[in-house]
Amino acid sequence: MKAAVLSVLMVLALIGLAAAADPPRPKISEDFQATGQATLKIGDQDHLGVGAWAQNSKAKMAREVFEFNTGSSHLDYSTLWRYDIHRLYNITTRPVNKCDVKTENGQFPEAWSWVEKANYDGRRMVNKIECFFWQAKVGPFLFTLAVRATNNEPIAFSSKSSQEYLQINFESWRSSAPSSSFFEVPSFCPK
Repeated sequence: MKAAVLSVLMVLALIGLAAAADPPRPKISEDFQATGQATLKIGDQDHLGVGAWAQNSKAKMAREVFEFNTGSSHLDYSTLWRYDIHRLYNITTRPVNKCDVKTENGQFPEAWSWVEKANYDGRRMVNKIECFFWQAKVGPFLFTLAVRATNNEPIAFSSKSSQEYLQINFESWRSSAPSSSFFEVPSFCPK
């Protein structure tokens, strides 16, 4: 009888240890396209918006495009990384078209490379989806990624610094690069 009770206790202890272990680290494709809702907090001001984020790692191109509305004010901006031509474009289209360009000769900044060093931060719900959370401090930023517990699909991403907080709740996710037209430089940008 004692042996049976000890065996049951050992099995329960092993099950408890397995349940407490960190889940497998997600491997997020560096070629992706996503859309979602975003919250940008700068100081005391919250900006709610929608947008898209995509990357073609092989071609060394990435782009974020977001439209934020706060009451009567609007902010539409895009960041376009074109490391294939050594350029970084910061673009606004509302209220007026504006494009700042910088020369970039460094290494292409892959979106998810930080996940390899991230710490598991627990299991929580995001929009009624059970998620695993991964977090890492990268320079002045604290990055957090929530992935679906069943298949590691990205559900939400946030970036926090002393200056601002950005959270994106993904509505769609595809692990493939979009058409090259998504990365075209707008005609009003300097070449």
